Amino acid sequence: MNSYQTARYKAYSLALAYVKENESITSSVPIFAAVYTSAIASLDAISNTNKRKIEKRKGVADNKQQHQDSLSVQAQSIASIIGTYSTIKKDLVLKEAMNFSKTELFYGPDQLLNEKSANILTKAKELAADLKDYGITPALIASFESQLKDYSSTINEPRNVAMERKQAVVQIKDLFTQLKLVFTEQLDPLMQLFKTDNRDFYDQYLLKRSIVDPARRKTRVEGTVTNKLTGKALPGATVMIKDTEFVTSTPDDGSYSLNVPGVKQVPVSYQKDGYKPVTKQAILKRGQSTILDVELEEI
Repeated sequence: MNSYQTARYKAYSLALAYVKENESITSSVPIFAAVYTSAIASLDAISNTNKRKIEKRKGVADNKQQHQDSLSVQAQSIASIIGTYSTIKKDLVLKEAMNFSKTELFYGPDQLLNEKSANILTKAKELAADLKDYGITPALIASFESQLKDYSSTINEPRNVAMERKQAVVQIKDLFTQLKLVFTEQLDPLMQLFKTDNRDFYDQYLLKRSIVDPARRKTRVEGTVTNKLTGKALPGATVMIKDTEFVTSTPDDGSYSLNVPGVKQVPVSYQKDGYKPVTKQAILKRGQSTILDVELEEI
């Protein structure tokens, strides 16, 4: 998922979790449970699709690396033996054909390892009778050939995974579209039923449901935290939107700036050891900064 999708997923998850926690309130509306179940199903589908995409990519990479390591070790071993054989036989052409570095085998491009290993295998087969005395047995050659085939088959796997990844991206986009419709056409309208009699519940739902993408958000509350008695700045004070993950702390000058969801009003909590905690209501304007200076009183 991209950053905006991650922000959407987080917001939808928080909102649904909050709804679940307050089941005693929502149970007064019979259809609410069915809408909630539908939203959860879409949310789970997004999570599972994204998880499969990540696991598949990682699995292919790990599988390829294992085959590459095994093939490189055996290729170097057999090439070294053939190189010794060529020195004894004074076969300069063969010696030159086996003359490549460990780096080429272990860290070179896929195609280079594939080609070098294929050349080593060809020479090993051609000289099989002579190389028996050097420890290169038919079984070893067969094992090397099998490893080469396994590695060759993994070279194209990342391309296949790329295709599957593209398909997963499309699926996730479609699932988010479905989930958005569940919220905008069903869940949000049902929540309007609680706007009058359960305003705190309704406001908290809106707060948690607000999509806050770090790359896009601009609405914020900012100001300075000071000592009520001395008027001096208070560094190390914690400033947070209550019951959310939006939190920051003040530096030496006591200032703070906190990005927040673009809702109309949020409770901002100010805390510091040795001082009485304070909560202020911030009246927000979407896309703008709201100035809120706070004085903390020593305990």
